[in-house]
Amino acid sequence: MEKEKKGKATFRTGLKTDRDLANAETIIYGLRGRELTLATAESMTAGAFGHALTRVAGSSLVYKGGVIVYTKELKKRLLGLPDDLLDKGLITPEITIEMARKTLEIFNVNIAVAVTGNAGPTSNDKSAGVGQVYWALLDDTGRCEISDYNIFGNRDDVRRKAIGFGLRLLRDFIEI
Repeated sequence: MEKEKKGKATFRTGLKTDRDLANAETIIYGLRGRELTLATAESMTAGAFGHALTRVAGSSLVYKGGVIVYTKELKKRLLGLPDDLLDKGLITPEITIEMARKTLEIFNVNIAVAVTGNAGPTSNDKSAGVGQVYWALLDDTGRCEISDYNIFGNRDDVRRKAIGFGLRLLRDFIEI
């Protein structure tokens, strides 16, 4: 007989093994308690990070929206990233920070989160190999953090792990 997995119960869902959902709940309820707002800019996660946050009931009180900018053209058109920056590579710390900065400005929120990376299976961008992921977190006081990861696994593994890292980064960034 297989042992039941045990873990800490999360706030309202009652789930006991979903650490990412627990982090998302901590983020959403923490932002609600502080009356702070959040928006995202996603490339390699293609909206899955926003989805992870909005699994939490009441997330619409703090999560104002996100933009999926999967291509160079959309990074330029929707976020207004300049050509000279984009020409240096689409998966760089500088791109990710600028994505967060533009998201903070466009959505008029307290905190912006941005992610770029290469989920694989191949690389068509000289700036990053498969599994390279950058996260940028920026708040309206100017505090900025950038984190990078080299994640091993197939395309789905890289994305899933990147989202988990992003949730933990955001949780720590807002100091809950």
